[in-house]
Amino acid sequence: MHCDTVSFAQPAPAQHSKNGIHMVYMLIYIFYNVFEYTVLRRIFGPRRDEVMGEWRRLHNEELNDLYSSPNIVLVIKSRRMRWTGHVALMGEERGVYRVLVGKPEGKRPLG
Repeated sequence: MHCDTVSFAQPAPAQHSKNGIHMVYMLIYIFYNVFEYTVLRRIFGPRRDEVMGEWRRLHNEELNDLYSSPNIVLVIKSRRMRWTGHVALMGEERGVYRVLVGKPEGKRPLG
């Protein structure tokens, strides 16, 4: 018995696996981008909104603008220098200041 019918079956196995691999690569690409933007947000930090005067997270477009223009190593070094200047202005009794100048003494506080 021969029957001419149109088959609505699943795509061929090679085509199906190709689409599956493509989806896996797309998911990896998406997760990588999310991770990259998370790291960039940590490096560049929040920005103060000029209108509202509140701190906010940077948008992806702003991160792209910031990341593409300066050298990321210079940004990190300048942040370190700014932090070092902040610590240098602290009093001598502060633990982080004593570590910066290389004279940690006494016991670490509890907690």
